[in-house]
Amino acid sequence: MKATQRAIAALVIGVEICLSASALFAQAVPSDHSTPAGIAFRHIALPQDTHHALVFGWVDGFALTLPGKEGLAVLGPRLMLEGSVSMGESDRIERLKDLQASLSLGGSAHFTRGALTAPKAKFAEAAEVLADVLANPALPADKLARAKRSLALSSRQSQENAETLANRLFMRLLLGDGPSLRLAVAAPSAYANVEVSDIEAWRRAVLGRDRLTIASAGPIAPDEVAKQIDGIFAGLPAAGRTLGSPPPLRAVPKLVVLERKVVQTAIVAGGPSGWTLGPELLPGTIAVRALGGGFAAS
Repeated sequence: MKATQRAIAALVIGVEICLSASALFAQAVPSDHSTPAGIAFRHIALPQDTHHALVFGWVDGFALTLPGKEGLAVLGPRLMLEGSVSMGESDRIERLKDLQASLSLGGSAHFTRGALTAPKAKFAEAAEVLADVLANPALPADKLARAKRSLALSSRQSQENAETLANRLFMRLLLGDGPSLRLAVAAPSAYANVEVSDIEAWRRAVLGRDRLTIASAGPIAPDEVAKQIDGIFAGLPAAGRTLGSPPPLRAVPKLVVLERKVVQTAIVAGGPSGWTLGPELLPGTIAVRALGGGFAAS
């Protein structure tokens, strides 16, 4: 009897979970909107959530067009987070902590992506912090030099890891020599020649309001989100620069073994997807990751 009761209780709990998940899924229907300034964004209403999230980004590829400065794709977003003209990095961190908010900004070969999450009641204040970071970055030269040293040291230290070595060898086979390879394997030479002036040029070329992709989710109404979006990105250039095509990828069907006295053994295999730097690249990357792929286009 008790076993039957436990089974019925488990069934009821399972049904309740399914119904709750179905209700949440029914709420999570994306809708398209535009801000008063004409910036498009996609929104998901989650009225029961306490926090609101804004994820934004740009198709990049700018660093791959500058020989010897491929590391700009990583260093640019990192240096912007080192503080603004009016607020240093430590002050920004404390301010966000007080607001119970989080802010991120990062870059790869083909994308620059950021995210802001904050409680509904404090989202507008957190948005002001993000607007300041984007519009008025201090770009301190000493912090850039420190970041370059850190990335170069990390790259050298990771050479003792079998998985890293296998991945780097695979990328050499896949890409051949060039800017895409140097960025993919985190070669120290990719960072050495990046200067503050390069980061400023990257900001103006890539971070244009006309090229923004924005997703919003949480309890704040779309009309209010639209106002916040305009405020966040108002300090950016109205239009970015037209970017050139990235270097082509090439596949080399070979099996290469690299023997090294490390504690692990790793095998890496793959090939080019054929996706180009355009609208199909991001959905394709997501699809690979959803299928369980450990390697996807960056």
